[in-house]
Amino acid sequence: MPTAPARSELPPRIGVWAQEAVLREWIAIRLSPEDPLVVNVDGTCARGSASAQRPGVYLPAACAPRVSAILTQLRVDAKTNEHKAALELLNVLPPRRGGYITTGDAMFTQTEVCRAIRDRNDDYGRVLLDHRHALAVDIDAGLTFAAQAATFSPEGAFPKRAHVRSAVRTDG
Repeated sequence: MPTAPARSELPPRIGVWAQEAVLREWIAIRLSPEDPLVVNVDGTCARGSASAQRPGVYLPAACAPRVSAILTQLRVDAKTNEHKAALELLNVLPPRRGGYITTGDAMFTQTEVCRAIRDRNDDYGRVLLDHRHALAVDIDAGLTFAAQAATFSPEGAFPKRAHVRSAVRTDG
C-alpha cells in the first residue's frame, strides 16, 4: 500500500481510474478469491455540492466492510435515478471468482438492478424493516414454498445456487 505522501503525489501523475484499479487489485489480493464478498451499495449527495444554481453531486459507492474499503465510487448526474446509478456501479465493479453478496436499500426493489446482479452470478440481500410484518410473513411463506417445491424436483428449485433460507425476523 502506498504511503500517504505517495498517495497525494500520485493522482497528478496517473489518472484517477488507474489509481483506483491499483487499489482495487490490492484489496482483491487481501481477500480469499473463493469466499463471497459482502458489498454494501449506497449513494449520497456530496455535502456542500448543491446550490441554488446547480444540483448536488451524487456519489454512489460499493463498500466492502470486511476490508474497510470502498471498492468503487462513481460521480453521476444528480438527476440520475438511484437504481440507474446502481446499474452503472455494477458495471464498474470487477468480477471475482467467489462473487459478491450485494446489499442495498430501496434501489434493490427495482427488477432491473436485481437482474443485473443475478446476471453477474452474484447474490443480493434486501433490508426488511421490523414494521413491515405482513411483508415478512409473505417472504417467509414464499421461501418455505420454494424449499418444499425443491424436494419434488429432481434438480431442485435452485440447482446452481446455495441453499436458500429465510432471514426474516418476526415477533411473537
